[in-house]
Amino acid sequence: FVRVSTNQSLLLLQTFMSVITITALALAATISERKAAEENLERARKAERSLLEKVELIQLLQSITVAANESSNISETVQISLDLICRYIRWPVGHVYYVDVTETRILKPGAEWFLQDELKYKNLRKVTENLILRPGEGIPGMVYASGNPLWVEDIDHHQNFLRAQMGLNLQIKSCFAFPVVIGKNVVAVLEFFS
Repeated sequence: FVRVSTNQSLLLLQTFMSVITITALALAATISERKAAEENLERARKAERSLLEKVELIQLLQSITVAANESSNISETVQISLDLICRYIRWPVGHVYYVDVTETRILKPGAEWFLQDELKYKNLRKVTENLILRPGEGIPGMVYASGNPLWVEDIDHHQNFLRAQMGLNLQIKSCFAFPVVIGKNVVAVLEFFS
């Protein structure tokens, strides 16, 4: 930058500083654009994952509806539903309790199960097959009485999970259950365990 004339040296220095400033501004704009593009890409990926989850859920509901329409009896429909739901949510156990309206609306365990590992969950099955519940008793009874789904994160600490109180290792930790409603009446309760 040293020239014969001071004016030339200052002019070269100003030109150099201008080039550096413009380069820094262009670089900042490029970095900002890249960051915005990365954020947009992440939003697009999240939206795609959300859309895929919704499509899978719609496919599950459609499969259950088709099964219900094509089945010759309720037992077959429930079995297919348990199988599809357990595979969709990747939970190892699914079961149904039916409302018996002839005997003061008690809940009787159904014969339909999804068991990823029959041996591992044999104690749960054994206890459940003999457990008849009234409205409000146990998780299925609570769901039946309220008509609302119920999620229990840790069944060992849930005072109304009667099967845990029977002293057997059930090999389960969490539970969720929801009512099967026809019209305004709960006719069954589906329960799932992990």
